[in-house]
Amino acid sequence: MNKQQLYREIGLVDEDLIQEAEARGKRFSRSLWVKGLAAAACIALGVTGIAWQQGMMQPKKPQEFVYEKKPDAATESAKGNAGEETVSNSAGDEYALILNPASGQISASLAIPGHFWEELTEEETAAICPAAKNIEGYGNLTLTAHYNGDGVPVFVEGTAEKETGGDIYLQIAPGEVVLDCVFVTDTQEVSEINGVSVVAGCFDDTTDGKAVYFAEFMIEDIGYYLKLTGGKAEMALLPALIDEIICGGKADFSALHPQIPEWREDSLTLEEAYQDEEFGKWMPKEIPEGFGFEEARRVYYEGTHERTETNYLSVCWFKGMEEISWDVSYLTEEERTRITAVSDTANYDLSLYPIPMAESVPEELWEIVENPIFEIGDLTEEAVRARAYQIEEQGDTDGYRMRFSVLYPGDVLVGISVKGVDPERVYQMLAQLGE
Repeated sequence: MNKQQLYREIGLVDEDLIQEAEARGKRFSRSLWVKGLAAAACIALGVTGIAWQQGMMQPKKPQEFVYEKKPDAATESAKGNAGEETVSNSAGDEYALILNPASGQISASLAIPGHFWEELTEEETAAICPAAKNIEGYGNLTLTAHYNGDGVPVFVEGTAEKETGGDIYLQIAPGEVVLDCVFVTDTQEVSEINGVSVVAGCFDDTTDGKAVYFAEFMIEDIGYYLKLTGGKAEMALLPALIDEIICGGKADFSALHPQIPEWREDSLTLEEAYQDEEFGKWMPKEIPEGFGFEEARRVYYEGTHERTETNYLSVCWFKGMEEISWDVSYLTEEERTRITAVSDTANYDLSLYPIPMAESVPEELWEIVENPIFEIGDLTEEAVRARAYQIEEQGDTDGYRMRFSVLYPGDVLVGISVKGVDPERVYQMLAQLGE
């Protein structure tokens, strides 16, 4: 996943991706964030996952190590390993950093209304964090600012990797930071560097064998979070980089002047959804008996140099455990690869792929089989029936389930996800559109 895709998911999570992940049997979290921000940031937060890693079953004592602050190169590699003290060349410039052992991670979801982001210029980077330049082994840390729809900065973040392994993540936010994960620690002993209280820790039960060294601290009303993944070099760099960040002074968010794009994210009544100027006429003319309206959302985000345009209408109906989800948007270039002819049954016929489909669908066909796009002039009732399947689950309906999309004139794309409706009725709903 690239940076742009990740940022889009922070603000707008595509339910298609969640269903795909579930179908593949993989764990999926909407995004790896957990702490709330100040009310001014307008953030909706909800926990979605807990403790994907567990280790260190017996409590461990915090590690404390001393590094040597050098007068002219605060970011040079720190000397000394955990549990070892070094002799400082400058009296009073030694700082002990306590690493609280962590036993797991917790992830959560984050929604930022009107979310957009911009990469910082050199001048803005200098105002936010001068220490982001010339980090030993990493070079310059490119920072990106994230805003809500009113242009209020929510947080600034930057990542970097080095060829020899190891990576670094820095986040700076007005008020509290929004952590990419919370490390569950047995202790919360506090260190002090240059008069600033620092809570640091270590998590060394990762699947790739690398340790994670992290720290959180406040400079007045600005929150900081620093995470380094790697080995002893990263452990030694952590306190030195904290020191340099503190010496650079707190971030000046007034130096940021974003270009606020046009956006909307509205909850609609069913009547308003049908009256929508762009997409209302692509709503189903009739809903199967017994289904009640649940919600409708109208979303638009203007395309910027950092994100593509987002424009859709989403409506859903429920009947007990049965449901109809109906999404209307414009076809994107990326989605064109999912267009299939009805004659190409290998691209959509689920009878060819026994459950679990993650094991039966060829990797090169997964994306199109998971959600194929039919052109309305080519769509047949048989093709719709080929998308339907039934499963027996205790506490759930055993009705038909299906998911696919249909392309109409003007590159209008209707995506449906249905549970409990007969394929013939679904075909009729789609065939009536545009009449």
